[in-house]
Amino acid sequence: MTSTNYSNESQNKADIWKICADNLHISAGILWLAMKDENKSIFISQLGLDKNINLNSACQKNYCMLLGLSFELIIKAIIAAKNNIEKIPETHALIDIVKNININLTDKDLKILRLLSDYIVWAGKYPSPKKNYQLEDYKKIFMDTLVEISINGNTTTYKYNNSLDWENVNSIWVIFSNEYNSIT
Repeated sequence: MTSTNYSNESQNKADIWKICADNLHISAGILWLAMKDENKSIFISQLGLDKNINLNSACQKNYCMLLGLSFELIIKAIIAAKNNIEKIPETHALIDIVKNININLTDKDLKILRLLSDYIVWAGKYPSPKKNYQLEDYKKIFMDTLVEISINGNTTTYKYNNSLDWENVNSIWVIFSNEYNSIT
């Protein structure tokens, strides 16, 4: 395994931020592949896991956390590449960080980034947040971002809309990656 030198001199370089973002993005992609039905048995066998384990349940939160972290670092890499290293916000709130760059995102993209921020801060690591309002905010943004609600008479149907599927979030990732590549 190789390691990156994080000395004070190199730590602030945009390319180091981008490499870290890429590594997190790749790791999230590998988790996504592990969760796909056609790949589950391979991962379970190779890792020596119980054949009844639910990889979706086991990996989903970590997948979202790694995605969120990858977005955080690529956005910060863009800021660093624009020679604004001192302007990199010290926050995990992706919506606040993205305000520092000029990039066109849809409302759906912004909702996804907002939700991924919660996975970075707590939902990808802990069973619950420290503060009750964080859980209520998470539930609201989760429902608003990931669930389609349809009402037919007295029946309400909730359906996951696939917004966090790799294909969808990767298309947002490509927007940031292209922006980074255009300025470096």
